[in-house]
Amino acid sequence: MVWAKLASVDGAGTGTNITTGTITDSTFMEFNIYATAFVDGKMLFNGGGDGNYSRRYSGNGLSDATGEINMTSGFEFLKNLAPAFIHGFTLNISTGDKLTMAWSSEGQSIGVANRPNRLKCVGKWANTTVKITRTDLNKSGTNFTTDENFTVLGSDAVLSMTVQDGAIFHETDTNKSYVLYNNTWTEL
Repeated sequence: MVWAKLASVDGAGTGTNITTGTITDSTFMEFNIYATAFVDGKMLFNGGGDGNYSRRYSGNGLSDATGEINMTSGFEFLKNLAPAFIHGFTLNISTGDKLTMAWSSEGQSIGVANRPNRLKCVGKWANTTVKITRTDLNKSGTNFTTDENFTVLGSDAVLSMTVQDGAIFHETDTNKSYVLYNNTWTEL
């Protein structure tokens, strides 16, 4: 399994939505979100608010709370995270629910006495007919700024590289070295 960046998008300061645009579908997806203010922050898949989102969350070690089910506006993290760093994973199988788990840290006020808040959140998008090929973030109030970022990684990348003539490879198991010339590895 090779992980690769599918999208990395900074806010432009002109809107309350950030989108990955069309991305290559991957079985496993990892995401990171940094937002200076994430009021009513939501994540939507494939551009749709189809009512098939649900979640469960726990904040600062308290008991689980079940969030709304049949949410039409996307998978909601929390009402007001500022600033927030969110890290999570999504299982993306076309014939199953898209399961997501995420952890976040909310900065609160500056200074050591102002401990950050934490959130653990799980959710799903109950769509068993397609894979995720686009992810959007929406928030209320302020626009996404250029300091804010949304990055998505995928697990099904294809690794390719070009190795130039003259490259030397040292095999540590056999303690042998090889040089590449005209697409042929020759032992030194």
